[in-house]
Formats: sequence, C-alpha cells, structure tokens
Amino acid sequence: MDDTKKREIAHICFSVTNDELINMWVDLYHPEDYILVIHDPVNHMDYLKKTGFYIDNTEIYQGKILVLQIENFDDALWVCEGMKVTTGPYVQFWAKGKYVCDNIEK
Repeated sequence: MDDTKKREIAHICFSVTNDELINMWVDLYHPEDYILVIHDPVNHMDYLKKTGFYIDNTEIYQGKILVLQIENFDDALWVCEGMKVTTGPYVQFWAKGKYVCDNIEK
C-alpha cells in the first residue's frame, strides 16, 4: 500500500483467541469425538514421536495446533495426563464437544 495516499475503508474488526478457534473447530468437526488438542507441536516433534503416535512431518510443518482423535474417553484422559507440560507440549482434552481438562497440574 502506498503511504502517500490515504483512504477511508469501511470495516469491522474481530479479535479471535486460539481458545475460541479451538472451541469452534471441536463444535464443527468433532462434536461426538474424544479429542486431544496439542499446542505448538512443531517444537515438540521428538517428544510426540516418542509417544508412539504417527505424525507426518510434511503435514505439521506450519501447524500451531495438532488435533488427535482418540477412540475412547479413558484412553484420551490417560494420554492427556501422561503428557507432562514440563517436558512436552500443552495438551487439552475435549470429549463430545466439551472441554474436560488439560495437562497443567493445578
């Protein structure tokens, strides 16, 4: 854009948080599933590979969030609790469209 020419543009501005985007994604695509939302997976690839999940490097190279669909509630909770945020990524667990917990100890 040329800074010498000024122009009034009619617009509306929206601020959207990552949590809002995740909530919308779960509502749209996984309303009946058990989902683990893994934040910043690119910086935790070695850790994630050690967990045994298949993660394709070509699919994740720009990803800020990785979504894993797990078969049942107990397995998803076990994985979420087992991924320690001190050594691995921040993980959120969602079940049937509802937030359940994360891996930050409280």
